[in-house]
Amino acid sequence: MTIRHRLFGLSALSVAALLLVLAASWLTWRHLDTLASASDLTQDLSHALLRVQHREKDFLMRLAVDDAEALRHEAQAFDTGLEQLIALLRREDLPVTASESLRDAMTQYLDQFEQFFAEYRTIGLDPESGLYGSLRQAVHQAEERVKATGRDDLLAGILQLRRDEKDFMLRSQTRYVDRFETNYQRLIARPDLDQAVSETLGRYRQDFLALVEAQTRVGLSADQGLRAALDARMQAVQTQAETIETELAGVLSRAEQRAGWALLTFVAVVTALVGLLTLMIARTLNRS
Repeated sequence: MTIRHRLFGLSALSVAALLLVLAASWLTWRHLDTLASASDLTQDLSHALLRVQHREKDFLMRLAVDDAEALRHEAQAFDTGLEQLIALLRREDLPVTASESLRDAMTQYLDQFEQFFAEYRTIGLDPESGLYGSLRQAVHQAEERVKATGRDDLLAGILQLRRDEKDFMLRSQTRYVDRFETNYQRLIARPDLDQAVSETLGRYRQDFLALVEAQTRVGLSADQGLRAALDARMQAVQTQAETIETELAGVLSRAEQRAGWALLTFVAVVTALVGLLTLMIARTLNRS
């Protein structure tokens, strides 16, 4: 082999070594960039989850169908982002158990919300619908019947029932239901009570107790009934989302360290090999 060919070989070897280093650097950067994208997706999921919570509060405040639809829309956006995260983790051969658990938790939350929404639809999303509307009609019929009798004592009795009803609506305390029952029994116990008035009062009581039962299922306070169940589901979603964010931060930190050391080791090995081959070629040149 001539000196010229040996020099060409040494140059080719140097170029090949440089290309290998560049390829290793690019692969390392790509892996770290993918992990950074996964971290960004977890941040996006956290923001989407906050929007879901905001829509839930809007629905609880206004009981509007539009707010329920907005919550479903935000939940769909959350699910889309989560599927992107799961696909990315699988592509990088990273564990997806926590992400799949988060997906299950969000599904359970949405199922709970739909049950919650259905119960509120039964109760009535406005004063004219559901049990609210039925109760309103019943009490108006009872008032008209009582007024038609011209008896002030009966009118005072039904006004007391309405006061107990409104106290329950405002304070969500069962003691006002007990007061309602006591005053109702006292009212219908009058021996001179008209049969028609008694029947309308019975329908009023029946509708009121049906509303109380439905309100109890929903929850008379934030830590009871479907409200508590919904909060528990959301808490499970939040906990799982925080777990994923923490795990990915750890994975990214460890991957950066491993990638840095791996790249440094690779560069050192390539440099050593090039140096060794250069030294061997230089010795053969000296001999010739």
